[in-house]
Amino acid sequence: MRHLFDFLNWFAICYSTGIFVESSFDENIIPQGATDDKRAQELQSLVKSLQEQDAKNNKAQSELLEQHEQLKSDYDKLLQQIQVQKSDKKRLAEKYVQDPNEAATREMYIDLMLREAGWDPKGENVEEYEVSGMPNREGKGWVDYVLWGDDGKPVGLIEAKRTTASPKKGKTQAKLYADCLENQFGQRPIIFYSNGFETWLWDDMQYPPREVYGFYTRGQLQTLINRRNMKDSIQSPKINKEIAGGHGRIYQEEAIKRVCEQYQEGYRKALLVMATGSGKTRVSAAIVDILTKSNWAKRI
Repeated sequence: MRHLFDFLNWFAICYSTGIFVESSFDENIIPQGATDDKRAQELQSLVKSLQEQDAKNNKAQSELLEQHEQLKSDYDKLLQQIQVQKSDKKRLAEKYVQDPNEAATREMYIDLMLREAGWDPKGENVEEYEVSGMPNREGKGWVDYVLWGDDGKPVGLIEAKRTTASPKKGKTQAKLYADCLENQFGQRPIIFYSNGFETWLWDDMQYPPREVYGFYTRGQLQTLINRRNMKDSIQSPKINKEIAGGHGRIYQEEAIKRVCEQYQEGYRKALLVMATGSGKTRVSAAIVDILTKSNWAKRI
């Protein structure tokens, strides 16, 4: 109050237009709270009420915290019980459901697929066929399956993996087996690697690996091998212009050449984008004519 009095005096001196009458601060003019008993009682009652309410709130908050701690403890115990139950169920399930190992995979899946393709997995197609020339200390290896042609030469080999393993893990090992068989018999077999659910075929002299639905028959494998030597180069194909249209459309001949180059480089697919009326059918027929006459394909 004293500071406010001094400030207002300064304000009056600086801004008033009349005559300033100086006065001094008198604390006795300020009403004293102690003299107002009724107001003091009201304030005391209000403070007491607020204190009581605050105590109730603190008690309720403590009770909520205790409940929270109890619920958290119960939850942790329940979670621990669930983990124990899961572990027990998993341990019990493993007694009844087991992951087939490589030997079981071959018996349950690979042998069945071989029979479907006309092979006898327990006959002449020797399991664990020993080869030499492997890059290991003994220099030996054992091919899971070797598929023999009518001339006694290998037309295919199979590298088997357990069902839960990717068959691609056997790709490098299968290639090494193919190298050994080629050195021994003078003929490189078609490579298969499979886990019973995924089967990949790899004619590594011509194409990259591709997924197939099963193993090939003896005749199909022999055709793939024969085609290696019987195929003529289509790098610069001889185009039958009568089939292609005979109109001297340079873009058609260019499209045919590009597709043949794509196949010659080892790709199995090519895409042509041609407008309506530009001769898609004739271009396709001309490509088929080249592939059949060059022994690249039998049926298209």
